[in-house]
Amino acid sequence: MLYFCKTIRFLCFLALFSMLVSGFGQSPIGTRNHRALSLLFYRFLPAKNSLKAGEEEWSFSYTNANDFRIVMENDKTKLIENYEISRFVTEYRKAIGKRSEIFVEIPLVFRGSGFMDSVIRWWHDAIIGWDGDPRIGFSDGETRVFLEGEYDVRSGEGVGDIAVGYRYDVSDSLVLRSALEIPTGNPTELLGSGNFDFGLAIDAKFELFPRMTLLGQFALIHQGRGGEVYEAEPFARQELVALVYKAGPTTEWVLQWSRESSPTRTGIEGIDEPHRLLTFGYRRYYSNGTWMEIFMSENGDFLYSTLPRILGIGPDVTFGLRYGGIKN
Repeated sequence: MLYFCKTIRFLCFLALFSMLVSGFGQSPIGTRNHRALSLLFYRFLPAKNSLKAGEEEWSFSYTNANDFRIVMENDKTKLIENYEISRFVTEYRKAIGKRSEIFVEIPLVFRGSGFMDSVIRWWHDAIIGWDGDPRIGFSDGETRVFLEGEYDVRSGEGVGDIAVGYRYDVSDSLVLRSALEIPTGNPTELLGSGNFDFGLAIDAKFELFPRMTLLGQFALIHQGRGGEVYEAEPFARQELVALVYKAGPTTEWVLQWSRESSPTRTGIEGIDEPHRLLTFGYRRYYSNGTWMEIFMSENGDFLYSTLPRILGIGPDVTFGLRYGGIKN
């Protein structure tokens, strides 16, 4: 009942936004939590600017995320997540009416040892000043996603789960979306969940100042159970708040905070908490109708010890870029 009440309050909060704004211009950065277990299931990216009748948009993104965590219980290894993920996503949107769109997302995932381990180890030691970095003692070339008694996989590559969806603009400032994710990824390599996911999302915008926009998102996803992950939660919840500053006619800076439920239930304290990330981004629009955004997400090197409810549980570092354009 408490979970339901919180959800209703958040929806009312977003609905109030829609009554106060005039346009869905600026948009958040199109990224999500790239923890390997989270990527098994569908998550909504923040809604982008709406398309006009007859328009279509292609976009291509590259995201690289390096993650490491280890949990020991009674001198026995309970969980290891040590990998680097490179994820390429092709997205297509097409307006099918005055306020309606359809969209498709096709991910290609590469999970391996990557190239960032030594850089992150140096960062933790020289800049952050960690004395007990858990990466010490682990080879830079190691890749493993392990939970005792459930799964133990190494590297993997291939197509992930493909998603299709529908969008309806209730107004210029309030957007509703639905999405269905299809189990096209190989679940034995943790490239897909092995089942269908279905989600609903609401996005809204509030214009704070002439150049400053506040955007919010709430989503609820039904996670299909299957594949190698036995303890997947039946439902996952997403929230996002973003500030977009329009620095000039063609440039925007974005600061956004996102939170989502843990996709699985491990029984390990801390790991099953909601996942929270802070993302910094820059977007530029070009005269030919194309745009590009670059971004970096942080899971708590600076703020976790002082603000643990704000950041935590996500890749050590995530960075990426996204390029797209609209055609009439």
